[in-house]
Amino acid sequence: MSQFRRPMFGSRLRGNLRGTRARKLIRSPVQIPTVAVGLLAYYTMSDVNDSSGNGRNLTNNAGVTFVPGKVGNCGRFAAASSQFLSRTDTGLAISGNLSVACWVKFASAADFKRMVSRFVQGTGGYTMATTPTNGVAWGCVGTGGTANAVSANLNNDQWYHLIGTFELTGSIASLYVDNGAAITDTIISGGGMATPDVDFMIGAFDSTPTNFMDGDIDEVAIWNRLLTADERTYLYNGGNGRTWPL
Repeated sequence: MSQFRRPMFGSRLRGNLRGTRARKLIRSPVQIPTVAVGLLAYYTMSDVNDSSGNGRNLTNNAGVTFVPGKVGNCGRFAAASSQFLSRTDTGLAISGNLSVACWVKFASAADFKRMVSRFVQGTGGYTMATTPTNGVAWGCVGTGGTANAVSANLNNDQWYHLIGTFELTGSIASLYVDNGAAITDTIISGGGMATPDVDFMIGAFDSTPTNFMDGDIDEVAIWNRLLTADERTYLYNGGNGRTWPL
């Protein structure tokens, strides 16, 4: 007569349940966007140094000061004193895919005051500026024409996170304010941006610097690629911003 054997369900089942519970407690790690990929320069604006490791330090023209800002210190610019930061560097001359990010707080936003630019009037390049109606314009200009993505009115004395991008496919300029929806415009005749012989500037633009910024600028970065939606959200960080290292 065969011997009846009781199935060993009890201990095995309890073990399996414990394993299942343990696996449920192990959460997948949060994936941080690789925002350092394609990064050409990063300025915390605590000083003139490039924190990215690429050595693209700036020159301080007319005494830009560094004061408490959005994240750590920021650069404070006075238009009346013609203050700006600059760098002579063809590596920041981009005709194709591009992203520029910064935090800004305007003391006065009228008259096309410049934030971040590598641009010559009448030739082109890229530039981020205020508008006479207290908005922000992200301009990308080449031989095919001009793309101006323009925001609604913004308030003085309030921090805003701005990201401007240029997508070579389609020749599309896009502006994101506080991680909002894209404001876009297109170079009608297509093509990339012009790359004139001019300095990269924070707080001014053009061959002879003009249109000086009034207010504060913080956490300036430039990439030779398009930032993804996740990366834009990561940099905005719920309105708290981030600083180097990213």
